[in-house]
Amino acid sequence: MIRLLATRLFLASMVVAALVVPAHAADVYMGKVVTAGDGALVIVEKDGDNEEFVVPQGTKITLDGKPAKLADLEAGDLVKVTAETKQGKLTASAIEGRSAE
Repeated sequence: MIRLLATRLFLASMVVAALVVPAHAADVYMGKVVTAGDGALVIVEKDGDNEEFVVPQGTKITLDGKPAKLADLEAGDLVKVTAETKQGKLTASAIEGRSAE
């Protein structure tokens, strides 16, 4: 009886913990494309730092407001990348690009 009660309390606490722990919010990065292709994107931010992103299939990519592919992005294009850290790597979920002028 005590074991059953303890199990139920444990399960209930796990449900509450899952509801209380906030989901990791995605971060936004802005910069210029250095390289884009083969499932990866490298940008240089305004402060000079390079950031490398994994770009999985299904990542929403736009260029000048129109749907695009990763290969459509060129060095010098301005981008806004929404990404989360997954398995220790920045993984893009959305990339909004604007052609360099």
